[in-house]
Formats: sequence, C-alpha cells, structure tokens
Amino acid sequence: FLPACRFALLIFFWTVLLADSFGYAASAASDKLSLEAQEKRAAELYKELVAADSQDFATIIRLHRLVIDHCPDTERAQESVWRLSNLYLVGYDKPDHAKVIELMRYLIERYPDSPLVPHAKQRLLRSYEDTGNMEGARLLYAEAFSHNPDLGKNPEHAAFLLGYAKTLAATGKKQQARAVYQQVIDYGDAVEEWLRDIARDALSNIK
Repeated sequence: FLPACRFALLIFFWTVLLADSFGYAASAASDKLSLEAQEKRAAELYKELVAADSQDFATIIRLHRLVIDHCPDTERAQESVWRLSNLYLVGYDKPDHAKVIELMRYLIERYPDSPLVPHAKQRLLRSYEDTGNMEGARLLYAEAFSHNPDLGKNPEHAAFLLGYAKTLAATGKKQQARAVYQQVIDYGDAVEEWLRDIARDALSNIK
C-alpha cells in the first residue's frame, strides 16, 4: 500500500508542478508588451537614464536591463545592449570582458540585421583576444575573410592579417599562420616596416 501511495503522490506532485510551469510560461508570453507599449516604456526608461547620475552605474545598468528585458523589439533595446557593453568596457578600472562577450553575443544572435552587428563582432573579437579565447577570435577572423575575400589582398588590412595569423598559430593551424605572416612580409613597402617586423618575428617563432 505505501509504495503505491507514494507513487500516486509523486504523480500528483509532478502533475501540479508541470501545470504551474505551463501556466507561468503562458502568463509570461501573454505579459509581453505590444510594440507600441514597448516603445512608450523604452522612452520612459531613457528619460530616467538621462536624469541618472553618470557615475551611478548600478542605476544605469538596472535601467538598461529593463529596456533590454521589457522592450526587446525596439531599437532602444539594441542601443541599451551596446551602451551597457561600453560601460563594462571602459566604465571600470578593468574591463569586464565576460559581460562584454555576453552582451555582444546576445546582440548578434538576437538582432542579426542590426547595423550594430559589425561593430559588435569587432568588439567581441577584441574581447576574445584579450581573454585568450583564440579559437573564438579565429572563427570571427575567418568569418570576416569568408564574407570579404578581398580583405587579405589589401595592404591597408595588414594589421588585421597579423591578428588573424596570431589566432591561427595559437590554435595549432601553423601552416596557415605562416602563409598569412608571409603575405604581410610580401607586401613590402606597401605596409609600414614595423608591421613587417612583427610578421618576421612571429614567423621565426612558429615551430
């Protein structure tokens, strides 16, 4: 009797729990504001942001998060993601790259057509490099080259090539790294000598 009773109670418990969960999800979906209401709420929150003390980071972060969470379909939400990343990047003694990465990845994934996406990818790339995530950085470099095959043919992008080569070497793709470093060297006088020196030094250090 007892095992059967416990089993029945367990079934009842999970039934109630699942019902509550589905009810919460439905409620959350129904609570989403219309675009018009989101625009109005975002405008209100930005008025508060303008009035906030520029050094009151806690309030600024809270207000931007409210815009992002409650007004996700507005351009203000995209702006808030970007502005928050600015704060985490330069607002403190040391950049909070973990937060910057989180925000930039969210912006890229949530708003793929946003005009901020190219800037977000560049910022994400730098944060990956600064935190030693060379594989993440390499993938972003590779994506840039795949979208613009002529990128590596322009000496003006020599510094970008050096960054790409560094991530290639760091992720074990040494042959490709050598080729990219050599490409910078082969630019000759079309690029500054110090850039070629970096390429030569890096090339000699690849074992």
